[in-house]
Amino acid sequence: MAEVGDFLNRYETELEEVERTWKNYREIVKRLLNSWIIDKPKILSRLSELEGLLQKYQDELKELNIRYELGLMSEEELRKSIESIEKEMQKLNEHVEELRQRLTNIERLCLMHAFQARLPFTGASIKEIKEKISRLEELKRQGRLLDEVYIKIKRELEDQLRILEEKVSEIQGQSASTSTGEEEKTS
Repeated sequence: MAEVGDFLNRYETELEEVERTWKNYREIVKRLLNSWIIDKPKILSRLSELEGLLQKYQDELKELNIRYELGLMSEEELRKSIESIEKEMQKLNEHVEELRQRLTNIERLCLMHAFQARLPFTGASIKEIKEKISRLEELKRQGRLLDEVYIKIKRELEDQLRILEEKVSEIQGQSASTSTGEEEKTS
């Protein structure tokens, strides 16, 4: 009898540790998500500034070509100027792309941990995100959005939608395999 009690004591102790760990994990994820919700707009704003700088470089390239066509600068000056701007643009493009990839990865991991911890994160369901995309497309049809803004927001919403759909599919797959495994055990 004491042996059974020892087994039960061990499992009770281990499960208490699991509960403490789970609670700590949920608290850490909650803090992280709250912080991300505050910091993400700052990051997006900075990315927008960098993309604006890229547009400024594009405008400078157009201006240089006009200056050349008007005879206000030599072909050599044009070539050097274009080369310099394109070099800066390439560096900036690489930096922006790296930041976008990191942003996407962090967003994906935040969503994953929110799902795992069973915490709300986006505040939006798949249906709500699809409705937001429809509303965005309506605003675009009405001419109330610039192309760049439309593309940027639509990409963000589609990324959120894709990640949510993947997580739901993953969770459903786990549920199906668990229930299949349980059915096999009872057969």
